[in-house]
Amino acid sequence: MRVVGGRCKGVRLASFRGRSIRPTSDKVREAVFNILANMLDLGSVGKVLDLFAGTGAMGIEALSRGAAGAVFGYYHVSFYPQFAFSPLWTFDALLITFLGGVGTLWGPVLGAAFFLPLREVLALQPRLVEVHLLIFGILFILIVVALPGGFVEACRSVAAHRQRLREGHAA
Repeated sequence: MRVVGGRCKGVRLASFRGRSIRPTSDKVREAVFNILANMLDLGSVGKVLDLFAGTGAMGIEALSRGAAGAVFGYYHVSFYPQFAFSPLWTFDALLITFLGGVGTLWGPVLGAAFFLPLREVLALQPRLVEVHLLIFGILFILIVVALPGGFVEACRSVAAHRQRLREGHAA
């Protein structure tokens, strides 16, 4: 499997062994993106969604052809058995992204570093397992209202404020 067009044309993509994941073939991806190229400019679209990203080949192909970003929807089983086949588990990825900072490289990493330990702590508290979605919903609302840029933007603001204070003391 390889990238068939764009800046990364020819780059080989790793693939999983087994029959549980069947990547989109090179020829199908090439045909899809040739059709899309006639209808729109990927660079002007901005971001793409690779909803069934087993290997991420479609999203990587879009990035190679000029998309500004890609969101990959992977299948995984949550450790909350009652939500294993429910769309509620996708809230985790959304909250992680907003916590850290949408549109940033380090935002989801910072969001995950905060969110995943918090989720584990809540999962170990028997009284809180049933209300964890309510807690995360409140956290999501607070982040959107108080820190719309997430942790990354908050860190940048604090750094800029400190810089202004240093420049004020130096003068």
